Amino acid sequence: MSVQVVPTNSLKDLGVTSPKLAASVGVTGNLSAGGDVVIGGNYRFGAANSPETICKSATGILRVTAGMQIDSTVGVGTPPANNVGVYITGNLNFQQTGQYGIFCNPTITTAATAGAYGIYTSLVTANNLATSGLNTIAAGPPTLGSGTSATNINGLYVANQGAAGVTNAYGVYVVSQAGASGVNFGMYVNYTSALTGGPYAPGSAVFNNTSTGNGTASLITISCGGYNQWGVGFGTIYGLWWHAFIASSQIQWGFDGSRLRLASDTGWNALTFQNGWTNYSSPYGPAGYRKMPDGIVLLRGLVQGGTAGVICTLPAGFRPAQTQLVVAAINGPGVLRLDVTSAGNVQTMELLSGVNSMTGWISLNNIAFLAEG
Repeated sequence: MSVQVVPTNSLKDLGVTSPKLAASVGVTGNLSAGGDVVIGGNYRFGAANSPETICKSATGILRVTAGMQIDSTVGVGTPPANNVGVYITGNLNFQQTGQYGIFCNPTITTAATAGAYGIYTSLVTANNLATSGLNTIAAGPPTLGSGTSATNINGLYVANQGAAGVTNAYGVYVVSQAGASGVNFGMYVNYTSALTGGPYAPGSAVFNNTSTGNGTASLITISCGGYNQWGVGFGTIYGLWWHAFIASSQIQWGFDGSRLRLASDTGWNALTFQNGWTNYSSPYGPAGYRKMPDGIVLLRGLVQGGTAGVICTLPAGFRPAQTQLVVAAINGPGVLRLDVTSAGNVQTMELLSGVNSMTGWISLNNIAFLAEG
């Protein structure tokens, strides 16, 4: 069956409000319908050098149940000045709170064992083309209406790609670049604003972890042969390291907010006192312990007021393999023997010289030993 419609008529004019055509439809002008148009076979609009137009009425829909071929431009709204294959322009009069110029949500079948793409695009050029740039996908600058206010605008927005059943999720994945006569970069960010004078705002790229719990990290990993084979990461760890450098999934060194140090240098930690011992008064600093990168544990500070016996217990990782006998100055004046045991106990022992006065202070300064337990 073939239906020929002249430009002044429509299928609605013929009294057909929801036509279903199983054969061919020849249109010499515009095709309009008051209801749905369902075409069960392949259809094509436009012949070579003679494109036709298809118009959808406000109350109907064009539905295609097989293949479709359009030999000329197709679009919605007013055609732009530039040559485009597919366009959407103008006010589409959408009323929903979330609006999309293009929405693509295909269901991938089980046949797609070699890969699947929601949208795939690839450039093909004419022979001998000379141009300043080719962009497979380009996000142009926005044109905002008068009074428009937007908190953020994103040239590219990628939602969370992780889901049950997914082994690895990448928001953006760039394969190895090769073949160019100049440089081959996986990503290039061109930033023109100079960072001078301070305070310095973030530069051309920001990697932000929205979580703020202590130990939450935002890191960039640079690797060869895979990040778990030969790689280093650098970034920030909330509440612990302003700048951190990672290797073998462990912090190696960085800036902790007060100084540059190796991660194996723990910094000073306060002692947890026992038996009534407390810190001596100002101007002497609080007592503490610290492990240096070479494994040596240092003690510092003056303590006072406790009874004979255990002053504190050092945690595992800060203990000697065997009991260490050390000497400490006291305000007797005199010298007192202290033991640091393999269980981590720092405890008073015997008076070596002077007057034994537990009501005065005992100095833990310059006590050092190798941590092996």
